[in-house]
Amino acid sequence: MSFHRTSSSLLKLFKNESLFSTYRFSSKTTGEYCLNYVKKYDYENFVCTLLLENSARASALAVRSFNIEIAQVVENVSQETIGLMRLKFWEETVEKCLSTNYKLVPKHPVAQELFRANSIKKLSKRYLHNLINSRKTTLNILGFKSLEDMEKYTEQSVSNVYYLILESCGVKNIDADHAASHLGKAQGIVQHLR
Repeated sequence: MSFHRTSSSLLKLFKNESLFSTYRFSSKTTGEYCLNYVKKYDYENFVCTLLLENSARASALAVRSFNIEIAQVVENVSQETIGLMRLKFWEETVEKCLSTNYKLVPKHPVAQELFRANSIKKLSKRYLHNLINSRKTTLNILGFKSLEDMEKYTEQSVSNVYYLILESCGVKNIDADHAASHLGKAQGIVQHLR
């Protein structure tokens, strides 16, 4: 009975367009860009991100937007050299976002929100670089040789997103990391099977 009430409340929440305008972002334009970017390209995870509390929601949207940016490099580039150059841009951008100097951050909305997210809750450089490195390894690969290869890839490309979101929520727990690892692998494998 209570589940039904909760699920119907969530449906009302998601149908309410004014909900999207109530988020608190560092800048209306960069925050809204990330919100709309995730909504457009990763709707399922967008809906899940809405359930986070306000303090973590904008950071999670920045992380998800970053993941979409680097995933699209692989999807939209036909030449490996161009793909590597774009990923190099994001590697350098991550370094700038993790610094304390906002002036170094490129005028890219995802980069600016990533800087803001890091300034609120320190994000691990390792997880951000793992996301980039996972894309580098798949620039010329059409498929995986084994389920184990796919599992390794999804650990790098999806689980690291969950680790970063846990950090943005202030969660530091080995059990939560373990669950995020399994969730990321499962979600990544399902996405590849689609």
